[in-house]
Amino acid sequence: MEKKQLLNPSNTFLINYRMKNKILNIAQEYVFKLFKESSNQKQLIYHNYNHTYDVVTAAEEIAEGSGLKGKDLELLALSAWFHDVGYLDTYKGHEKISAEYAFNFLKEHKYTDDEIAIVKAAILATEFPQKPSTLLEEILCDADFSHLGDKDYLEKNQLLRLEWELKGENPISYEWPNTDIQFLAGHNYFTVYAQIKYAEKKGKNILKLKDIQTKQSDKRAIEEDKVNKIKAKKEVPERGIETMFRVSFKNHMELSGIADNKANIMLSINAIIISISLSTLIPNFDENPKLILPTMLLLLVCIVTIIFATLSTRPKTSKKKKISEPINFDKTSLLFFGNFYKMPLAEFENKMGELMQNKKELYSSLTKDIYNLGVVLGRKYKFLRICYNIFMYGMILSVATFLVTFIVD
Repeated sequence: MEKKQLLNPSNTFLINYRMKNKILNIAQEYVFKLFKESSNQKQLIYHNYNHTYDVVTAAEEIAEGSGLKGKDLELLALSAWFHDVGYLDTYKGHEKISAEYAFNFLKEHKYTDDEIAIVKAAILATEFPQKPSTLLEEILCDADFSHLGDKDYLEKNQLLRLEWELKGENPISYEWPNTDIQFLAGHNYFTVYAQIKYAEKKGKNILKLKDIQTKQSDKRAIEEDKVNKIKAKKEVPERGIETMFRVSFKNHMELSGIADNKANIMLSINAIIISISLSTLIPNFDENPKLILPTMLLLLVCIVTIIFATLSTRPKTSKKKKISEPINFDKTSLLFFGNFYKMPLAEFENKMGELMQNKKELYSSLTKDIYNLGVVLGRKYKFLRICYNIFMYGMILSVATFLVTFIVD
């Protein structure tokens, strides 16, 4: 760690004062040695010797501008040199440790108890929130936060945040730069000199932080928009699932069409048989009464066959009879017209909007629709099978009856 020279301010009064006051050079050497030899100083990338030097310089400048001179100026400088050495031992409550370092140093150099008490009180006053009670304490507190009005504030602030991370002391509620903006806006310097020197630059630093905040908000909005687009894209049914539903619906519709065609065939055949029977066989009942039984049997078979063929093709809608009667969409699908044709248009649009926004419900409705189509197909083919069985066995029985009638005759 490179040691800074103490005699660098341009103020003639301070240069002359430091040249005459050897205790400050001794204190500087002592504090420099503490930071250099400590194993913890590597993690103190902000609260290090450089920061201490800057605070000493700022304190002496504010003191000269505030009219603090003589022994009080010396005690202020000593307080500034020791105010952060406690960080070498602990992070929280370091002010008390710093005061102990100062106490031991001042005791060794024959300072009075009153002078030591002034230095310790000034160091303890820097604990946040600061509550200085004397001009000396106010100057040290202002010097400790002089970096808020420094042109290099953003760089120093980044060092402080990195130090928090290294030490594991980053406040849970800290959110940069929002927290810094609130802190700077709520902070006030205690001395008139500090207010004049640092307030304007501190205001400019607030504007810089607000500009960073705006850029972060814009960047966050762009990132959130990208995430939402990706999320929305993921929520759209995948191509494989779409293909599965499309093929399933197509197969169900084709099977339904085949069932309807078969039912139509049975209806046509039995209608023709009935027409022939009515026009050919019934008029001969008077001449040949034996035709009555087989003809009636034939007509009965045709009529029953027609009934089951008609049942297999008869459309079925929802049992909901009143518009005000709610539909249980946990068991039925909104996509089937029979479930919504009596609903008001506005209600249907709202429910469809909700359905399209919910991937799980959308899949559920499509699944229910396929299931319901399957149930309808099962019903169709059940009646159709009965229809064909009746027609097949009925025709056999009818033909056999006609044959027996003619043979017996």
